[in-house]
Amino acid sequence: MELDKKQPMMRKSTDFKRWLAKDETKEKLKDKTVLLFCTGGIRCERASAYLMKNKFGNEVEGVYQLQGGIERYLKEYSNGGGFWTGKNFVFDKREAVSASNPKGDGGVVGKRKADDSEKIASKCCVCGCPWDRYIGKKKCWTCGVPVLMCDKCMSKKPDKNSATRLSVRCPLCV
Repeated sequence: MELDKKQPMMRKSTDFKRWLAKDETKEKLKDKTVLLFCTGGIRCERASAYLMKNKFGNEVEGVYQLQGGIERYLKEYSNGGGFWTGKNFVFDKREAVSASNPKGDGGVVGKRKADDSEKIASKCCVCGCPWDRYIGKKKCWTCGVPVLMCDKCMSKKPDKNSATRLSVRCPLCV
């Protein structure tokens, strides 16, 4: 079974209704089964209820949500992570958790091991190298949301230089 993923590319969950109202979105979701997931399960619960309440249930094959969000899923599949790839960014001192690291990455950035088994699913906003740590409180120059910036680029301080500051942008502003 092949999955057809749809990333709504939203900054906040309140953008969901606007994304859903687009004709392009409606066409993409038509006759599909929809599975919603989020960090802890609250936002996807609200979104799935909205889909069903607004008769989207008649346009799609079914609407489901991941109970308890990715947080619960990773605990359930802590031995191998199920189908999850990468890390789940959380809003506390753990910073990011994964199936192999449920205590999180928070704290000092260490050197990566050559045999690091986890595939890095994200990248530095400046150079594009694989990177998955929110450090240095760097923010998108355009919209202000946190961005991923590797330690090498961070040492160059592109956000402090008028010639390079526009390279410090989130995927939605690029």
